[in-house]
Amino acid sequence: PHLSTATFSLVVGDVNTFDPFGPDNYGYYCFDNTDTSYRFHPEFRWIDVNIAWTYVTLSDDDVETVDLPFAVQYYGQTFDEVTICDNGYIAFGRTWWPNFLNTPIPSPQCAPAMVAPFWDDFVMTPGRVYYHYAASPDSGMFIIGWRNAYDDDVSRNQTFEIVILDGALWPTVTGDNEIVFQYQTAQGVTSMGAGICS
Repeated sequence: PHLSTATFSLVVGDVNTFDPFGPDNYGYYCFDNTDTSYRFHPEFRWIDVNIAWTYVTLSDDDVETVDLPFAVQYYGQTFDEVTICDNGYIAFGRTWWPNFLNTPIPSPQCAPAMVAPFWDDFVMTPGRVYYHYAASPDSGMFIIGWRNAYDDDVSRNQTFEIVILDGALWPTVTGDNEIVFQYQTAQGVTSMGAGICS
């Protein structure tokens, strides 16, 4: 007898906006606050982007690399630095890539190891992106925040943040760190990129 095998995809049930997105090729899922029937759905807990925090001063279309307060595992690779871009994203490790033109994620225009909560053309001349490590035993969060960043595409200010959870205090099944996007202000958004890629 002859044996043949074929790979196929089958969706069981209806996928809607109350379901997570994913998995991607690595296995990451994206949960949002409307995915309430799932254990891992986030709850909105805005952490004020405080002007007393440490910050990087960035020109328009600029990046700066800073040390992480703890090792971060992302797509199975461990990083001890993160590059912050004025255009609404970070990239783990060190990169010179300050792209202002948001495209689909992933694409060749993305920075390597990119995490983009609000990739758009922000004009900061100069501007500040704040960061802070909340180190108390029940926190273990590294926050990177854009406060009143001027979005040139819609001529409005946006305030949003990335929260990276310390894997020692917030362990995951894979060992990769959990990452949360939060938005305090998202005004008049017509196009922007949000997502992750390796």
